[in-house]
Amino acid sequence: MRLAFALAVPLALVCAIVPVVLAAEDDAPEAPATEPAAAPALADLAWMSGTWRADGAFEEHWTAPLAGSLLAVSRQIEGGRTSMVELSEITEEGGTLVLRLRHFHKHLVPWDSEKSGPIVWRLSESGDRRVVFEDPARAFPRSVTYERKGDVLTARLTGDHSGQPVDMTFELALVR
Repeated sequence: MRLAFALAVPLALVCAIVPVVLAAEDDAPEAPATEPAAAPALADLAWMSGTWRADGAFEEHWTAPLAGSLLAVSRQIEGGRTSMVELSEITEEGGTLVLRLRHFHKHLVPWDSEKSGPIVWRLSESGDRRVVFEDPARAFPRSVTYERKGDVLTARLTGDHSGQPVDMTFELALVR
């Protein structure tokens, strides 16, 4: 099954904007101080597990929740080669869920904007096969949403860049 890869802005712009925006922010690895939402248990996010792809340009693999975490490894593919690697972790902390994410260039060289540690968001909303993580102090991405409908996992990043709203949506098809 072929699934269209929907982007609100071209992927090349993502790679250009995200490092610039993130470099201007404090990348402290501690979770931001927000009011925690009524959190689902980590096991309730098992619906995220699997290998997900978008037109061969992006691939993300989420493990099953186990040993206190849900982990993902992702890669962006350009010109038949891996151009970016992303590691993600969701854990239960202080009665809520926390998402940590870190980007690397090829050969696992961390992005300059993330050399001090991962980007961190706290759960702000949850529903049936939907979770929203947020850091109100971060410009972009201020929120990260994961939602599953059938065999499609949608990841949505929202926030601001240079005072302008940015809303990016990635649709990934379940491979296995």
